[in-house]
Amino acid sequence: MFAYPINSQKEEVKLPQKLSVSEVVDFLPLNWGNAGFRFLAVLPIIGKDSIKPGYFEIPPNSSLFSWYRTIAGNHQTPLRIRQPSFRTLSALLDFWDKQLLLSSQDLLTYWQTADRLKQEGLTQEIFPCMALPETYEVYWTIEAEGLTHKILNSHTTFWNEERRKQATALGLDINQVCVLASIVQEESNIAEEQKKIARVYLNRLQQNMRLQADPTVKFALQDFTLQRILYEHLKFDSPWNTYLYSGLPPGPINIPEKQTILHVLASESNPYLYFCAKSDFSGRHNFTASYSEHLQNAREYQKALTALTQSPKP
Repeated sequence: MFAYPINSQKEEVKLPQKLSVSEVVDFLPLNWGNAGFRFLAVLPIIGKDSIKPGYFEIPPNSSLFSWYRTIAGNHQTPLRIRQPSFRTLSALLDFWDKQLLLSSQDLLTYWQTADRLKQEGLTQEIFPCMALPETYEVYWTIEAEGLTHKILNSHTTFWNEERRKQATALGLDINQVCVLASIVQEESNIAEEQKKIARVYLNRLQQNMRLQADPTVKFALQDFTLQRILYEHLKFDSPWNTYLYSGLPPGPINIPEKQTILHVLASESNPYLYFCAKSDFSGRHNFTASYSEHLQNAREYQKALTALTQSPKP
């Protein structure tokens, strides 16, 4: 009876903690029926009195004996998880909390106390710089140290010697490149524009001008729905508000994609100090080195935005 197929389609079994053999049945697929109890019957015979936590995929037409060996032997199925970009550290932690047995609090506690992270200079503000959007292969039961090790390995692989040299040539360290890339990513997702925008901000840094980046104000306010930044918003006191504080903010305003970081590193010299969204809402920008021209571009955009927001809805 142990060689008879017990499932006609793929099944998933998640055991969230160490379980006694009698407790395992509650976590087996309901359509296994009596097979679950036969599963129990096998365990004591070979001296198994408990089962370790884990995630297991059960292929179609698997026998009870084959899945005894998988589950009792803790031969877990690895997960391939694509971690996207997030705006906040809490969103990143919540993502991994939902994907794994690991809790967000355990992960945050590890990030705040691990010696390796301190050695890397990864403060709580800069943590998101290490967690590049990537596909990670992990076990569901992976612990904070193991997940962090995988994330840091990806971070180290990406930041090879050549890219570190590119960052140095810009007058930045790799964390500062990440912070700048996070701002650029909020401004545009068009490759050639990202390169131009990055250079505008680099030009401003070199001339000791404030970045005056609207996305940093949204981040400071934690209001990402704002379509128009008003004068009252610019007065909000936060180290992330680049209208009030010079230089780069203390941490990224999102987790930038690798491609955005590469666009920052590859940004070519230009004379521009200002840019403004085009009034056709194409997602592209007008660039200029002239403040008076910038004001004219801004007036045209604001006029178009006002007309759009005041137009009657159908």
